[in-house]
Formats: sequence, structure tokens, C-alpha cells
Amino acid sequence: MGYNQVSMADKKTDQVPPLVLVNRMSEEAVFPSGFILSTAKPISVPYRQKTKVPTDLRFTVPFGVSFQIVPIPDLAQKSISVSEGYIGPCTDAPVTVTMHNYSGSHIELKAGDQIAQLKISDIIAPEFVDVTPRID
Repeated sequence: MGYNQVSMADKKTDQVPPLVLVNRMSEEAVFPSGFILSTAKPISVPYRQKTKVPTDLRFTVPFGVSFQIVPIPDLAQKSISVSEGYIGPCTDAPVTVTMHNYSGSHIELKAGDQIAQLKISDIIAPEFVDVTPRID
């Protein structure tokens, strides 16, 4: 292995997981149990259009952790797709999920409907090492 590389065997498995703080910004916001995101309000997703669906959640994510917002399988059966999104340490805005409706009609979502899931992406912060030969 080269400079500052750590093998997976060197990682400790008994570490306490980092805390992700979740701010429910409304009474309707659903805490993301099981990494599932839900809509906070009733909303219509028009046919052949994309709609930003509010979750009314704001995340504070520690450095070294990020999440991808990905579709859940149930929505594919209803001809709805989810644009993948990102939540990371620099994300400060309330999370919305962009949904595309490819079905033959408008789709009505109720408050609390599951709309996407969070996929954990560990970020390993690299350290840069200058290996440029010195010219004297």
C-alpha cells in the first residue's frame, strides 16, 4: 500500500456511528425511519411533469458521511421515477424529492406517503501528499 492508505481490515468495527441530526420543520414531517423519506403534505404530481415534493426535513450531516436520495421500488410500479439527489455536510436546505410522473394520469400523494429512500455513502477524506522530487 502507498502513503496514508488504510486497508478495510484496519478499520474498527466497534465504532459508534456518527450522528445525523434531523429537524422536522412541520408537524406533518415524518422522521426517516428505516432511511425512508415521506411527503409532508398532500401534493399532486401531474402527468408527464416533474414535481418537487417537500419532506419538511432538514439534515445536519457530519463530515465523512453523505446520503444519496434514490427511488423506492413501489413507485416504479406506479410509473413514477425519482431524480437522485444528495444530502451531505454542506447541505443546509430543506430536503425535497423531485418526482417524474410517467403514468397515464395525475397521481395524488397523501401526507406521509413514502417517496424515496436514503442510501448511505461513506466519504473518506483523502490527504494529499506532495511527492514531487525536490530540485536543488
